[in-house]
Amino acid sequence: MSYSVTFVPRVEKAFGKAKKRDMETYKEIARKIAKILEDPYRFGKPMRSEYKGLWEIHVKNNLLYYRINERSKSVEIVAYLDHDTL
Repeated sequence: MSYSVTFVPRVEKAFGKAKKRDMETYKEIARKIAKILEDPYRFGKPMRSEYKGLWEIHVKNNLLYYRINERSKSVEIVAYLDHDTL
């Protein structure tokens, strides 16, 4: 059973900017999200410490953070950050 996806508004805005600037990066984001929706536990890496409950996956030089909700079978994309900002 696949999961549904929701986005935090600022992340949705960042994806819109990525689509306008670099279509290849946008397509890579879409591919990664499709993989996450198939099986969110398989493709991501669980975070630790104060970020427990979040998962991360690499998209080129960026990190995509998401949260899994088993009750509603959904994945919430919460952040899309450049490696350099961390």
